[in-house]
Amino acid sequence: MRQFRFETRNSELETRNSELETRNSELETRNSELETRNSELETRNSKLETRNSELETRNSELETRNSELETRNSELETRNSKLET
Repeated sequence: MRQFRFETRNSELETRNSELETRNSELETRNSELETRNSELETRNSKLETRNSELETRNSELETRNSELETRNSELETRNSKLET
């Protein structure tokens, strides 16, 4: 009788162990999927940061060019004003 209980308990533990191994495998698969997704998002983020930096540089260049044109316009207006007088 005692042997039977031991074998029954052992069988229950083996079943539970198998269930836990299956769950562990599922979690490892999910973890791998999430790591892949995270890597994809990090790559995308890096590309967006690079693009943002490029656009900020371009914006700065345009602001500089605008300032130069405003200065040139002001100079021409001053020159025109002098010619009119």
